[in-house]
Amino acid sequence: MNPLIKGVTRKLFDKIKDKLTIYGSGAVNINTADSTILQYLGLSPQLVDKINRFRKGIDGKEKTEDDNIFKSDRDDCYRFDNGRRV
Repeated sequence: MNPLIKGVTRKLFDKIKDKLTIYGSGAVNINTADSTILQYLGLSPQLVDKINRFRKGIDGKEKTEDDNIFKSDRDDCYRFDNGRRV
């Protein structure tokens, strides 16, 4: 079977198909994207882990009062990855 998208296998497509859309600007919300999508976009597992820990806040749990959000798609990501633009 030839993939419709170069480099996307059936196994990978089945894993991410419910998280994709053909609508929108093509931007990914770093505050809501899960680990699979962030890694698929090329972020290292270490950076994805840092992003998830930041989003979960001090208590390390999702959907609690101390959760953090990235306010800017450029400034916060830039600072978060030690000066390397994400």
